[in-house]
Amino acid sequence: MESVIWVKCSLDEAKSLFAEYDDLEFTAQNGWVMIDDLNHQQLFGLAEGAWIDIAGGYELVRAYYDEQLNTEYVHVKDGAVVRCYFEYEGEVDKDTGNDGVSIESWSDVADYIDEHTIYG
Repeated sequence: MESVIWVKCSLDEAKSLFAEYDDLEFTAQNGWVMIDDLNHQQLFGLAEGAWIDIAGGYELVRAYYDEQLNTEYVHVKDGAVVRCYFEYEGEVDKDTGNDGVSIESWSDVADYIDEHTIYG
């Protein structure tokens, strides 16, 4: 199970955007802040519009998957959702937009997280 968010802003701005949430770990690198949701579930199931609000005008990518074949991938840019992929219990619930990232299943989201996670 993984739940990671990337926001293109400063570390202080990212902490302000997510001030109401607990158990988050922030790592800044190359103009982005990676936010690891250690709780894994507190941001699960939010509608795509909620991510626009959370992004606060910044570019944001949210990726989540778990062992029950639930997957969420949302990319917000310029105040709009450019890509949204929601899959619950192995069934695609929503698949809209295009941001150049190929997502067709939970394994693609897992690969995305592995490729974009900041270790350090």
